[in-house]
Amino acid sequence: MSEDRPAVQTEPKLRVMYSADQIAARVREMGVELARDLQGQRPLFVGVLKGACMFQCDLARATPLPDLEMDFLAVASYGHGTVSSGKVQLIMDLRSDIKDRTVVLCEGVVDSGLSVKFILDLLESRGAR
Repeated sequence: MSEDRPAVQTEPKLRVMYSADQIAARVREMGVELARDLQGQRPLFVGVLKGACMFQCDLARATPLPDLEMDFLAVASYGHGTVSSGKVQLIMDLRSDIKDRTVVLCEGVVDSGLSVKFILDLLESRGAR
């Protein structure tokens, strides 16, 4: 590094809103709520890659249901930029048949809602409950 250039700050200034323990406790609560609401069903947790993967796995582990299954899909609406193109593309599709299945959608980032609307319309068109 050149001596006449100032060092670049590499750590962003972030404010912690929820501790890891608070998040874990809420995920456990959500798992219990889902188990209660979905009792007797065979739900499919659908995660939107890549942002929802870790959350979906934590939530699935926290949901005490014997027949819970997981699948993933991927969509893109940004292309190579940082502003939505306004068009959503399905990059990776589900492998599971979702007709008449209860689907729990796990999404990591929601900004304009365009991708979520696309996914919900797709799941509905395939007969998900």
